[in-house]
Amino acid sequence: MNNKQKKSLSGLYINGVFASSTFDNVKAKFKVSHQPQGKPLPYDNDKPTMTSNQVFNSIGNASLTVRSSSDGTTLTIDGSYIKWLTGQNVIGTADLLYLCSQTFQRVCKAIGITPSQEEINAVEQGDFILYRLDYAVHCDTRSEDSAIFLQEQIKKHWAFNRPNYSHYRYHETLYVGQSSKRRTFKTYMKGREIKAKGGLYDVLYGKEIEIVSNQLVRIELTLRNKYLKEAKSSRSSDLKLNNPLVWRNKYAKTLLKQRIKTLLSGINGKHLLPIKSKSKLTNAHKAVIAAHAAGVSISSIYDQRAYKSIRDKIKKSTGIDIALPIGQHHISHSFMQARQLLRDGIRYRSNRDLFNAMMAHIDNADSNSTSDISNLMG
Repeated sequence: MNNKQKKSLSGLYINGVFASSTFDNVKAKFKVSHQPQGKPLPYDNDKPTMTSNQVFNSIGNASLTVRSSSDGTTLTIDGSYIKWLTGQNVIGTADLLYLCSQTFQRVCKAIGITPSQEEINAVEQGDFILYRLDYAVHCDTRSEDSAIFLQEQIKKHWAFNRPNYSHYRYHETLYVGQSSKRRTFKTYMKGREIKAKGGLYDVLYGKEIEIVSNQLVRIELTLRNKYLKEAKSSRSSDLKLNNPLVWRNKYAKTLLKQRIKTLLSGINGKHLLPIKSKSKLTNAHKAVIAAHAAGVSISSIYDQRAYKSIRDKIKKSTGIDIALPIGQHHISHSFMQARQLLRDGIRYRSNRDLFNAMMAHIDNADSNSTSDISNLMG
């Protein structure tokens, strides 16, 4: 990226490191009196209790699911608030109340609802309920090759250390707790995701974001309804995490930093032992694991029958397959490099002026060139 391109996003650079953290996907229920709209959703004994719309932004690259209660008292808005407002989700805001207020007012306008000033004030003051919340930070690795390298090292670490690890494609998305109803932690290469979805040609500073995204690894924490409604804030035991007021004063940053420290702990090539069953390992088994980690060929030590028994026992208990060779010195060096990239490349920052400019660009987009207001609801 040249100096001119950097200047347009200068508010997001800290000592040359691109710094961006933001809330992204949100599902929340807001109080607003209105005439129910959309297609009925049969829930209780086939009696419609809600209606649903897909509401697209003016450039047509993002939509929100908007559900209206049958009694016309609440709207539930679900999706990437950031992308719907700005056309992208790299640059956003860490101010959850502001994000939800802006989304609420624009969605209401898009579907023909006029909330009262009291209803708008209630949202601005955090009087709504959260059912899902995503918060993300980007690691600026300075090059696409380094982003690929970091993603590979995280994959190796999680594959050995996290029993609930999974991945989608080769470099695309890595998960811990992908199917969890409570929390999911994931990383992916942001540039590849943007390219796969067609780029950001209608987005303010879209070209600049596309360029910098090639060197970004996105680290994202998802908190779902079951966790939000049960867990309490560490700062105030009176508040559950589904209360928006919890998320003031950089609480999301604090929580994500803790998760990154925990879930990426041990990035030094030392493979921890995630016990997958109740069976216990003997000291002999642990010695075999240590020898394997040091690069010793275990199959050359034991006869075939004993080797198979030891291999099966260790694999069942830890997930480690001693038949797969490991060069410990090489892995340790690689993981140390990965740790350095994480330490140097993660910075938390959002810029209100830039976020507002990007929202205004979408607000002023020529909807006739993509879809007029009557076509905003799918």
